[in-house]
Amino acid sequence: MTRARSLSLLANTNALTVDANQNVGIGSTIPDARLDVNGNMNVSGTLTYEDVTNVETAGITTTGGLVVTGLGATIGGITTFFGDINFGGAGVGGTITPLGHGGFTGIVTALGFQASGVITATSFRGDGSELSGVDSSNLIDSGSTNRVAANTSGIVVTGIATVTGDVSIADKIIHTGDTNTAIRFPAADTFTVETAGSERFRITSGGVVLANTNAARSNFNDSSIETKIQIEAAGDNDSAALSIISNAGTTNSDKRSGLLVLGRTRGTSNGATTVVVADDQVGMIEFKGMDGTSFTSAASIKAQVDGSCGTDDMPGRLVFATSADGSGVPTERLRIDSSGRVLVGNTQDSSPFSWGLGLQVSGTSTNAGLSIRRDQNTSGGALLMFVKSRGSLNGNTVVQDGDQIGGMYFNAADGTDVNSYAAQIAAEIDGTPGSNDVPGRLKFSTTADGAASPTERLRIASSGQIGLGGANYGTSGQVLTSNGSSAAVTWEDASGGGGITTQVGNASGIVTSMFLTDAIDHKITATGICTITTTQAGIEGQSHTIRIVNSGVANVGFSTYFLFPSGSTPSLPTADGAVSLISFTVHDSVGAGCTQLLAGASVNFS
Repeated sequence: MTRARSLSLLANTNALTVDANQNVGIGSTIPDARLDVNGNMNVSGTLTYEDVTNVETAGITTTGGLVVTGLGATIGGITTFFGDINFGGAGVGGTITPLGHGGFTGIVTALGFQASGVITATSFRGDGSELSGVDSSNLIDSGSTNRVAANTSGIVVTGIATVTGDVSIADKIIHTGDTNTAIRFPAADTFTVETAGSERFRITSGGVVLANTNAARSNFNDSSIETKIQIEAAGDNDSAALSIISNAGTTNSDKRSGLLVLGRTRGTSNGATTVVVADDQVGMIEFKGMDGTSFTSAASIKAQVDGSCGTDDMPGRLVFATSADGSGVPTERLRIDSSGRVLVGNTQDSSPFSWGLGLQVSGTSTNAGLSIRRDQNTSGGALLMFVKSRGSLNGNTVVQDGDQIGGMYFNAADGTDVNSYAAQIAAEIDGTPGSNDVPGRLKFSTTADGAASPTERLRIASSGQIGLGGANYGTSGQVLTSNGSSAAVTWEDASGGGGITTQVGNASGIVTSMFLTDAIDHKITATGICTITTTQAGIEGQSHTIRIVNSGVANVGFSTYFLFPSGSTPSLPTADGAVSLISFTVHDSVGAGCTQLLAGASVNFS
């Protein structure tokens, strides 16, 4: 009774009120709950809510801890000094929605947790899957490994951070202690890398990779060009360069070190395997210069398919092209085809007889030529070398007599093709080769008017012999004699009629004698009035010729040994350079050492 009266007295003073429903009010005269506190409530132990529904609390301060085991509570503010705050119990999740700022200095453990204010805690437990809108400047860690530590500029993880979902970054990721090195996202669908405060690398929204520049170029004077990797630099320091270096300790020549692969299929999607066909371009390197508006082609190197393809069968050719002055479109200048032939100034084999010559130079104007030059302070000159072996490539199998070492052929178009050649120079083996002993000869051939192929005209043999029409080296003492502008030279005796020049004179009586036993072809240069005779017998039936070249001052006659069909000596021309041909046959001996000749004359032979 005494205790009851004490509470009654407190009630009468409005400090404590107990109404008819047994609701207790502290500082409240009209309690509307079992315990209605109007003011602050301090709990030195642990305050436990059990089976609470729709409980609204303006503020709780405890020196111990707070445990909520019911369905939920709405709390305006919670302050704990030494204890923990636990939400949920018996496996049932609870939810706390702070009306203001919740100050948690202990451990927050919740099966389900929701806060709309600022939470300060020494640590968090759980997988963090329900956390959102976290201000990193207010996250405080106890310093444990792999936990979030407080700092005023961001989140610092001292251990390994594992994120199973996406990481959302507004702008950049920086290097600790090196803030001018960063990975950035400066614009939508754009990614950059910076070092020393400068951008070095960028991937644009169009998928273009840029090195040392932030602006992609598209002014290539060709709308079909879309370069996906662009490197750019200023100055002449070769910084706009790309290197591919391989370091290997092997010497195998088939190892593909420093490899750059350019390829092509006829498919229409990535990963296609559709086979290419003849003349398809499989790769290209193009060299462009700025013309003030766009990059224009100066030269190119192309790789193209050079025939039909099959499994492990890809014939190819390389095409080298340059742009002429006044043009920005390269023109093919040199081609290396699938047979290894080098074609200069032409796109097809132009060699005669389908020989497939290894180097072919074609062109118009003055560019169809081959120049070999040597500039050196020695006695050596430029070289053009022909080498012959009977073995395999680069072999050393000995050659044989008659083998052609090399040849030069001079062809011309005949209206049908260029398979007819007008002349030829060939070098051949002229004997049996031995050690450091390879005898050789040169053969010079020309094609006569109306003929289809060249005939050998001159030969220089291994000992210096000069052969006419083949291996005709003449006989000892003979000389080469010109037979006029339309006739081939011949071997003739050096004396006795092989070549005779008459004496100069203006009166008759000068006699020029021929020796029929020394030669059958005779040449006379008439420089004065003369009579031709013979004082040495020939062989009966033998035919001879006399070519008479007049100097313009001579009257030439014949002795009585010459019997002409007309019965009289013909009158020969006397003009300077006039040529007359006299043909005769030895008929019979007349007197001692003389011969009767049956002769005919061809006037104006020239």
